[in-house]
Formats: sequence, C-alpha cells, structure tokens
Amino acid sequence: MKKITIILSVCSLLLMSGCVNRYFRYTVNINPSGTWHIDQTGDFLSATFLTATLDIPNDADILEVNIESLTLKPRVLTGHTAASVQAEGRLNGRTLFQRQTIPFSIEGVPLEFVPDQLLEPVVAQLKQEFNDFVRNRRFNSGTTFSLNGSVQGGRALMNIEYSIKATVKYGRCEEVLEVLGDVGEPCKK
Repeated sequence: MKKITIILSVCSLLLMSGCVNRYFRYTVNINPSGTWHIDQTGDFLSATFLTATLDIPNDADILEVNIESLTLKPRVLTGHTAASVQAEGRLNGRTLFQRQTIPFSIEGVPLEFVPDQLLEPVVAQLKQEFNDFVRNRRFNSGTTFSLNGSVQGGRALMNIEYSIKATVKYGRCEEVLEVLGDVGEPCKK
C-alpha cells in the first residue's frame, strides 16, 4: 500500500508541474520505388506516376530535403529488337532532357551512355521537383515522369526499375512535461 501511495504522489507531482513547449527536430526517410514496363514500337508517349507518402505533421517546419540516391536499372526482355530509342524526358511538365538517341545492346542500355550533360540536369531538376513536392505538401498528388519519342529498328521491350532514397528533416514545437528540463530547443513561435 505504501508503494502505491508513493507512486501516486510522484505521478501527481509530475502532472502538477505543468507543460512547456519545446522545439524538436526529426528526420523521415522516403523510398519510393517501382518498375516501369516499356513495350513500344514506333512513336510513343509514356508516363509513370510517383507518389511519396510522408508522415509529417501539418504544422511542421520543413528544414531540409535531400535526395541521397536515384537508381534506374534498365533490363531488356526476350523479344526486344530495337537498336535505339530517341526520347525526351519531362517531370511534371518541365523538360528534364531534350530529345536524345539512346543506344541499346544485348544487355540493355550500355554503361558508357551516361553523358554528364544529360545526367546532371536530370538530377538537379528531380531534386528541385522533390523539394517542391515536400515543401508544398503535395503528398497525395505525386510526381509524373513522362517519356516521349520514337523506337528505332524494331520493338523496345524492357523493364526499368527505379528507386529514390531521400530524407526530409523537419522541426516542430511540442508540449512536454516541465520536469523533463531543457529537452529540445526553445520554440521559435
């Protein structure tokens, strides 16, 4: 009985001490991935829709958005006969890269076809779109990537696996028990 009285006394002291608002920082990982199937001959327009679901409170301050990696793995399937594809890429209506001729080999897109003038603008644009996506809290709308062009010399039959790894850092004020001391930082608001 004495233990219960002590526990109740301590609990009541904690509850009577009150609460204070403190600012805490959090990090959330985002890892959208999937497979884009391509089965095309001649001219085409394809689109894929990427949606990242974030568990970030509406009153949080977005502090930083970082894309840690972007992976595209093309894999040629049985029945692929195309020698190359001419393609232009767009992300949410903005041009990622102008029409390029992308050659194929038996194994798929050759590794030597990764020109910096193509890759750097794509990554920069993707980072900007992803940043806008998170900061504007368009969590349920997603991002549309489209590719249009023309298959040269047969049928393009392949899967492209994509994966994005990103982190979002955010902060927000939360109510904590005053007896916890100086946890977190003082709220800015």
